[in-house]
Amino acid sequence: MGRSKVVAEVTGRNGSVARALIDTPTGYRFTQLSSVEIARRVLAGSFSAGFQSPSSGYGPEPALAVGDSRIKDL
Repeated sequence: MGRSKVVAEVTGRNGSVARALIDTPTGYRFTQLSSVEIARRVLAGSFSAGFQSPSSGYGPEPALAVGDSRIKDL
């Protein structure tokens, strides 16, 4: 079993920079597990009508709910 590590960087309008690293099971496995987690939340009634990306609909919680995933600010 492998791991996926992804670094994200954003620059604010004022020039400030924020970076974070997410360390998860392989990308394919993470996609499977996070999809099931989001479906569980929808079936429990936790959703907003209309289009939502996973992050706009739920924030970082589904990513952290996937076993052995971590997010670290850099």
